[in-house]
Amino acid sequence: MAKAPRFNLKEPKSSSPTLIYLYFSYNGKRLKYSTGQNIHPKYWNETKQRAKESSQFPQYPELNTFLNNLEHETLNIYRSFLNKNKIPSLNEMRKELDVHMNRKQPF
Repeated sequence: MAKAPRFNLKEPKSSSPTLIYLYFSYNGKRLKYSTGQNIHPKYWNETKQRAKESSQFPQYPELNTFLNNLEHETLNIYRSFLNKNKIPSLNEMRKELDVHMNRKQPF
């Protein structure tokens, strides 16, 4: 069974912007995937796993939309494997996310 993807900061106590990681657990596997996005911890809402609404961080709507889209895409990729009666390996999930994020071209 899969758990909803989570987003955590690489260094939550940092005094400068830090990477946001996506964590996705399914069938005893745990995917850790860099979103490529950075945020200062003071603008991060740990409970909601999203950027805080703040006039000091005006990019928060775009970042939160990006994270929402990545969360939905992660679940869609996972479901697409399940629809083919396959449990994806961590590498397969990572490769599909890379294609979605335009990090690598599809084969």
